[in-house]
Amino acid sequence: LRRDGKVKCWGRSHVGQLGRAGIGDFKPQPLVVEGIADVVGLSAGAAHTCVLRADGAIRCWGSNETGQLARDLALKFSHSVVQVDLSR
Repeated sequence: LRRDGKVKCWGRSHVGQLGRAGIGDFKPQPLVVEGIADVVGLSAGAAHTCVLRADGAIRCWGSNETGQLARDLALKFSHSVVQVDLSR
């Protein structure tokens, strides 16, 4: 998590851990996760990441094998950043 509210990820992306397209990609250098800004908090697991934005919105990407993305388990993973629905 950078001071400017952006997030960078690096490493393997077999289930979307980098928050960008490219199954199986490996990026040794940190890359900005596109589609998110104003991040004030971050939580990362082995294969997923979730962020809290300044407006209270939560966004996640990566594995959803056990519901990490707060989505139906039919979605196994997401390469793109998805919004968590807090109204449920």
